[in-house]
Amino acid sequence: MIAPRILILSSEVQGLEFLRCMVEHTVLDGKIKTTTSTEEALKEIQRNKYHVVLCDMDLYEASGAVFLEEALCIWPRPTIIPIVRGEATLSRAYDHVAFSCLRKPLAYDALSAVLHRAIEFNLLHRRVERYSQVLRLMNDGTGVYADQLRSRIVKTETAMRELWEGEREERERGALMELESSPEDCDAVLRDPSFGWAVETLLIHTADKSRRKVRKTSKVA
Repeated sequence: MIAPRILILSSEVQGLEFLRCMVEHTVLDGKIKTTTSTEEALKEIQRNKYHVVLCDMDLYEASGAVFLEEALCIWPRPTIIPIVRGEATLSRAYDHVAFSCLRKPLAYDALSAVLHRAIEFNLLHRRVERYSQVLRLMNDGTGVYADQLRSRIVKTETAMRELWEGEREERERGALMELESSPEDCDAVLRDPSFGWAVETLLIHTADKSRRKVRKTSKVA
């Protein structure tokens, strides 16, 4: 199986490191790239054909909406997951093109579930494109093989639609839970085991990098 390629875009440098650690522990075989530049992110998507893009909508150099517009023009199209602040909402103009939406502060369980579904959705999307391309290149589109391709396209598109609708149901269910939750629940996020685990992971990762740097410096001396 192809290792999923995941791009993370955010203007917050510390937030990028935090997200990378969470994604690395979610997709163990993934190829993960981070950047704070929308221009670099667009180049990366064109060069490496990323499966999923996590985009922090709080971008300094350009709005997240502008990035979404440009990213969606690139083919093959990546599956985009915007990240918004808890009180913010995704613009209706982009709600129908974004596979899902994550809210800050991020919970590891939510990120893990959405990310795996997004990867599956993108792989199905690419499969449909391959089948459709072969069908277009065939001189005779009425043979048995052409019928088999059309059947596979319909079956794959059905799986994509079920994933998409299921994701929408998950988001609506999550929104209802937020409305029903009490204000005290916001403080509970900091006590969430998954949140603490992610912070601990980030601290360990940073400490390991510092130790490697110290060892390297000592060796040179």
